[in-house]
Amino acid sequence: MNALAGLSEGPALPEFDRRASVPELTRALREQGGAVVRGLANETTVQGVDDELRPYLAATPHSQGRFTGYQTRRTARLVAKSPTCRELVAHPLILGAAAELFADACYDFQLASTSAIQIDPGQPAQSLHRDDGVYPLRHPGPASVLVAIWAIDAFGADNGATRVVSGSHRWDDERKPADHEGRSVTMPRGSLLLFDGALFHGGGENRSDRSRLACLFGYTLGWLRQLENQYLAVPPALARTLPTALQRLVGYRSHGFLGSFENQDPAVALRDDVPDVLPSHDLFTAELEARPLRRR
Repeated sequence: MNALAGLSEGPALPEFDRRASVPELTRALREQGGAVVRGLANETTVQGVDDELRPYLAATPHSQGRFTGYQTRRTARLVAKSPTCRELVAHPLILGAAAELFADACYDFQLASTSAIQIDPGQPAQSLHRDDGVYPLRHPGPASVLVAIWAIDAFGADNGATRVVSGSHRWDDERKPADHEGRSVTMPRGSLLLFDGALFHGGGENRSDRSRLACLFGYTLGWLRQLENQYLAVPPALARTLPTALQRLVGYRSHGFLGSFENQDPAVALRDDVPDVLPSHDLFTAELEARPLRRR
């Protein structure tokens, strides 16, 4: 195992270097609720994301809410706004961990949300919360959301690093974390924080004189509604220019019969000339029928 020793102000989560394997990450997600992979994205990729997103963030006013933050800038639709973000969205380590984590809960998983979050100086700490709380599912239970946070700026304890409560993905719906239970995830630029959406976490206080930028991507079961409406965020005119795997990840595919288009896989709608009449396909294939999903 190539886990690294914890930092003095690091998270109470396992840490790995860029040689981390999918089984290692999946084990950490199930046991501790998350993991850190330090330096996973190279400098060229991180700088590309930075260059592509900074103009949008500069034009974005601060959020106006206690939860979203009065000194925090947020911009979404990152698949459309940042070509380099598409590489991070589809990183094989994340997709591999999602496939294992969701293996018996859905036929396919999907991209649920994208957001660039810039925490500016003076922003207080965000309340500790669960990202899967948007769905009325009981805790503890099978994972329904996987969250990937990429450090575009280095995360320090003083500049708004995400705080996590290790093991809290196993808590029931009555137990709530005390603020002091949140541990800052300190990690260098280009690192990845990956966690189960049931894990309590929140943005940290920015006591420094510099901003902290991160990209957050959420993934969820293929039969749940996406947090960000990807068909508006990535409309067909853009989607048809993307690689097939990314089209499918965004949501241009059916989940059995769910999300079909003219009784076909919705990817057919990305064709340049879609006829008014299409043949009906049996989307619930023998392969899907052989994969019974765990009932909740």
